[in-house]
Amino acid sequence: MTSYLDFPERGMSVDVYRPAHGGDCTNGGASSTHDKLWVITADAPVPENAPYPIFRAVSHGPGLCRLVPVEMDNGGWPMFGGNFANCSDGRVCRLFQDLTGFPQFYGAVAIHDRQE
Repeated sequence: MTSYLDFPERGMSVDVYRPAHGGDCTNGGASSTHDKLWVITADAPVPENAPYPIFRAVSHGPGLCRLVPVEMDNGGWPMFGGNFANCSDGRVCRLFQDLTGFPQFYGAVAIHDRQE
């Protein structure tokens, strides 16, 4: 059983964290213009009326996870644009713990919303 079973299927909001110098390396990605994103799990259906841009939380190799815009689900090569996401809700932390495999994951997750 996964520990994020209490993560709502409709998703949850996370905060966007940007570099203090104010530069944007996302090439127009959603995290460059929004302070919050809506996160869903990799297998969840895309909600119709999310309050923020929708991103999937996906595993990105051993010990890693990332957030990818749902519009990149069917192609494209999402890249890290310099911004991170996190929130204080324990359900989001448990989701990241399961995706990384770290039982005590603590930190922010890279937002991969840059596309060239």
